[in-house]
Amino acid sequence: MLIDCLRGEVGIMRYLLSVVLVLMFIFLIPASVCASGEDVLVFVDGKKVESDVPATIVNGSTMLPFRSILNALGITDDQITWREKSKSIEVVTDNTYIFLVVGSKGALINNNMIMIVEPFITKGRTMVPVRFISEAFGASVKWDGNTRTVSITTKNNL
Repeated sequence: MLIDCLRGEVGIMRYLLSVVLVLMFIFLIPASVCASGEDVLVFVDGKKVESDVPATIVNGSTMLPFRSILNALGITDDQITWREKSKSIEVVTDNTYIFLVVGSKGALINNNMIMIVEPFITKGRTMVPVRFISEAFGASVKWDGNTRTVSITTKNNL
């Protein structure tokens, strides 16, 4: 039966493409969301950001659940919309508009497309890049590799 499916170049190409996609999914995607294994601390204006899912580093970016970082920056829940069906996050404030989709490297900020480390879901939480979110709202972000600490200063405290 497999041989019948593989007859002709189109059948063989489809089969090979399927195998390659499955292998990429198995081997590459888990590697891209591996945590570094050590705790990462995140502070906003000197106050530790608390979250039920800890901060993690993915592809060089610190990731936190979106509500944890947004609320720490002073964004209220009524300014945040999570759309389960599309797995998207929309944040609307007086001066800033952000749109992110889980698994997408593109993010929209005030009608400008920005490339980011893609948001992902772990333990029921949608993880987003801390620097991108913070800087979108005018905050300053500093990384201390020795202490594995992200220090964010909001524009009100700059």
